[in-house]
Amino acid sequence: DLSPFTAGTLTKSLESFQAAMTLPSGEEDSRGVVQVERIVNSLQLAVESKEIVKRGRVLRGYAEELSTYCDPGENATAFRQCQAAAHKAIDPLLVVARDARLSTETRKDTLTEVRVAVFEALARICFDNAEAAAATAECSELLAAAVLPTLRPAEQVQQQQEHLAALQMIQAIAAASPEAPALAPLLPSVAALATKRQEPPADE
Repeated sequence: DLSPFTAGTLTKSLESFQAAMTLPSGEEDSRGVVQVERIVNSLQLAVESKEIVKRGRVLRGYAEELSTYCDPGENATAFRQCQAAAHKAIDPLLVVARDARLSTETRKDTLTEVRVAVFEALARICFDNAEAAAATAECSELLAAAVLPTLRPAEQVQQQQEHLAALQMIQAIAAASPEAPALAPLLPSVAALATKRQEPPADE
């Protein structure tokens, strides 16, 4: 069976991680800022073109790049600057997470990988960043549309990774902006996932 999550465990794990980690300033230089701005523009164009499914692999690459530049472990001298530059990516990333599940033209596992990369990027952008977390939470309808389908019971092994990525994003938002009203509609699904033991999903 899948190991159940609990809201308390999620909160404690993040608190322990933050307590154990001394964050660098992330504002010593601008490494990656130009690249982040380029990625933001590319994401916006992709969303406007409505070719999200068709361009899934490329969009996954953009999300993975954003994660790297906004990661204090990977970009200690400039991750804060990159988080700030990535604010404009929040809305298009949520659109990608929402719309990367609406077509059967691309294999399901490819679309799952796109959503995982997007949730991980959003978690990095929101990590210890109240402004980014609040901006993500303000996209309340889009956030719910992107996340709630992800928190469905797992039918495939790969969904466990998607669950974890989505929960990490929610956790990052809650830690930086705990009173965000947009989190309330997500909590019943998070609680159900946390408390319900499921049968192991079949691996296709």
